[in-house]
Amino acid sequence: IDPPPGLREAIKGKPESTLEFEFPGNDRLKHSFEARLSLDDGHSLHFLIPDHMKRYQLRGNFRIKAPHGAELLVTLEENQISMTIDNISMSGVFCYFCNTQKEIIEAHRAIENLQLVFTFRSHCIMVPVEQALMRRLESEARLNQFGVAYHFVSIKKEAQQLLRHQIYEMQRECLQNRLKF
Repeated sequence: IDPPPGLREAIKGKPESTLEFEFPGNDRLKHSFEARLSLDDGHSLHFLIPDHMKRYQLRGNFRIKAPHGAELLVTLEENQISMTIDNISMSGVFCYFCNTQKEIIEAHRAIENLQLVFTFRSHCIMVPVEQALMRRLESEARLNQFGVAYHFVSIKKEAQQLLRHQIYEMQRECLQNRLKF
């Protein structure tokens, strides 16, 4: 590595200096490892490759990318609206919707009786949410689409358990696919 100012002085004279490195992975989770200094050539610090890395889940309500075909369904002013779920957590969801629906969605900051629909491993699972509040609306999300983030305000215990199970299934699938060579 190219050491930042002060690092050489901080580790100077310490036998077998070990540093802990932390970084966010592609999955946005914190990863860390310890590496032992092997050489200081005056320009760079060289460390031994670590035997392992640690991966931390920092939040109880982590977000995960939704599988293809996941939808949020809601009825607003007698209009059935389907939004594509981009990512989801136990506390909320981020979706995309067609820009022609912007006016009606923007007018309803609180929505009720929505359904989260997941088609996963040839099973269709519907998770009912009693009430959600709009947290933000993104106008530059995708071509001809807007993004919207909802926070779940009211969801029954059974639905929470079903949602948690679905999120864990998505996480397992993601980890299995990531580990394939």
